[in-house]
Amino acid sequence: MGAFDYYYNNASSGHSLYNSDGASNDISALKIGGYPEEIIPGIAAQETGGSTYNFDNETISYDYGHGVMQITPFHVYAHEPLSTGNWTKKSGDNRGFASGITIYPCTSNDSELYANCYTYGGLKDSTHTKTYQPYGGISGNPIYKYYTNTSQSIYANVKDGMETLESKYDLYTGIAGSVTIGTTTYSAADRQDILTTEAYNGGNCGYVSSVANKLNKINNYFPTATTTSIRALIPKMETAGNDSICASLHSPADLSIHDSNGNAVGITKGQGIDDFPLAVYDPIEKFAKILAAPNDNYDYRVEGTDIATYGLDITIKNDDQELIFSATDIPITPGEVHTYSINKPELLAGNGEAVTIQIDTNGDGIIDRTIQAGPTLTGAQFEQSPSINTSPSVTPPSTDSTITPSVALPTEQNTSTTTTASTAPDNSGAQRQEINNM
Repeated sequence: MGAFDYYYNNASSGHSLYNSDGASNDISALKIGGYPEEIIPGIAAQETGGSTYNFDNETISYDYGHGVMQITPFHVYAHEPLSTGNWTKKSGDNRGFASGITIYPCTSNDSELYANCYTYGGLKDSTHTKTYQPYGGISGNPIYKYYTNTSQSIYANVKDGMETLESKYDLYTGIAGSVTIGTTTYSAADRQDILTTEAYNGGNCGYVSSVANKLNKINNYFPTATTTSIRALIPKMETAGNDSICASLHSPADLSIHDSNGNAVGITKGQGIDDFPLAVYDPIEKFAKILAAPNDNYDYRVEGTDIATYGLDITIKNDDQELIFSATDIPITPGEVHTYSINKPELLAGNGEAVTIQIDTNGDGIIDRTIQAGPTLTGAQFEQSPSINTSPSVTPPSTDSTITPSVALPTEQNTSTTTTASTAPDNSGAQRQEINNM
């Protein structure tokens, strides 16, 4: 709690670990802008609270989330195992984002050497948490640790986490106006706080509702924590996250989600777009989410920007039920467009024709091939599956909504919108999968 309070209330600038601002850091913007400090312990509790991790700052999740705030290098786990060759130079490293810590033998920007620092490193092992190991797994070699349980290192991890949170907050500072979705009205401040919190963890669909759950019992984790200023916000956080549509992309490609009315969020035709009152998209971490999502038929679109293979994770959440679809090693070329459509009852039943994929090989709007898949799709299945529709058809227009001039999210989102939220038969209740933190 001391580290949260220190950085939230400290506006000093400089290059010290104990400055909130300076260089690219601007943690004080959270307080200045009005993001509630009381949410931050809930984020920490969701990341590493409870008896399993107990806020151990040396905790490393299976997907390389580090420490109390689970600082996670972008796309590292998603491009494993290293043996596929799909990982190289496709990740970013936000460990040390604000603290300035860099452990060079374990960085993951342009090198696979990071795997030498961890047990199960480079193997895409989702059944074990990682631990720091002697470099290369060789007894007697140095053990390199990004974060430890010293007071200084805990402050470093919290600083990195709070600067990550502030970078998400910056995306939503232009929100204006209230919206009513179903029976819940969200003020501009509510929307900003909810979207910032959701964006902190890009891979956890409806993350904000999980944080709200922790805030409802925050004294179990931090006995001196309070929620006085956010008592009215917490149930709105729960409601917004309970019905969520989410997609996470692992590739040099662009991702967007479209509803049946032509609204979209994400990157399409190289431009950022956000037509929904409660939606987040990160063009770097490559996730898109729609919160308080109405019951609708959504399309998930991947647009190629390079000759590459990609992974795609789609989650449809309704309360405690989740439907999950995962594609791995799918080949794509520049200008190629893959559009995924999901039949939710069929996916819930695990049927092999639950997901329809339309392939437009050159982005001209003509569907060249259509295939179907079950809950998972591999690159081999993608290439070998026969087309179910040999007659060309035209892709619906990507959107007729206003497009922003860059890949950043718009600074002002829809205002005074009324949408009726409903319950979609979301995830199949299969074991919860967490897709790439943050």
